[in-house]
Amino acid sequence: TLPLYLRKLIIKNTYNFKTDTDTEVIIAAYQKWGENCLNKLRGMFAFGLWDEAEKKLFCATDRFSIKQLYYYRNKDKFIFSSEIKPIAAAGVKLLPNNRVIYDFLAFGLQDHTKETFFENIFQLAPAHYLIFKNGQLAIKKYWDIEKNLFEVAKKEKDLLDQIDNKLKEVVNYHLVSDVEIGLSLSSGLDSSLLRGLVTGLMPSSEKLKCFNFGFVDTPYDESKRLAVLKNKKCQVFVTPIKSDNFFENYSKLIRVIEEPISGLGTFGYW
Repeated sequence: TLPLYLRKLIIKNTYNFKTDTDTEVIIAAYQKWGENCLNKLRGMFAFGLWDEAEKKLFCATDRFSIKQLYYYRNKDKFIFSSEIKPIAAAGVKLLPNNRVIYDFLAFGLQDHTKETFFENIFQLAPAHYLIFKNGQLAIKKYWDIEKNLFEVAKKEKDLLDQIDNKLKEVVNYHLVSDVEIGLSLSSGLDSSLLRGLVTGLMPSSEKLKCFNFGFVDTPYDESKRLAVLKNKKCQVFVTPIKSDNFFENYSKLIRVIEEPISGLGTFGYW
């Protein structure tokens, strides 16, 4: 989600928006700040932008690669996409990358390198952008978490207030949306905390739509614990998952995410 403050900041500098889309905000931000526009963006994103004046391609992904960007390059072409399937559709043969497969099977490693499960198809690392110009590829890092740490309060009350303010700030930014807000909810601490913050910031007349998947007849089924939320500004939707529909749909899931899964939760989110 791109916050409204960025649009307002650009408007102050006489940019004439023609649409209400996030896409145009990125174009306007790049036009004003160039590659430094990435420092103005918050939330998740991955995009490619062609600079006609400079004859260069500018691609970037967010600070944690929540949105991914893949690319392939040889001496004749450069292909990029938010998924691997379109790269294959462009004529690139999909071959297994045995190094990455070994790392996953032997050590459970995933997304630890720019390589993917397919040979010669790469993913742009978190907080990085690339420039492709005159047949040359340059990749640069634009943000480092260790250089963006802030000093925490020393007293417990001050520390709790600081955490509370930061969480509310982040949640407020994510409530800026041109579609309805929803929440993936378990009975755990993190999503329960988010539920409390979101419902506290929403108008009192609105109900937050919460979504949960329950692994029926297993110790992992949390759906029954969510019954207490029915009268707490929440509308809860539960998708039951059984062993038969898991095995029926597993291959479809792998085709969508284009890599192995390391836990059942991925199936539920899908």
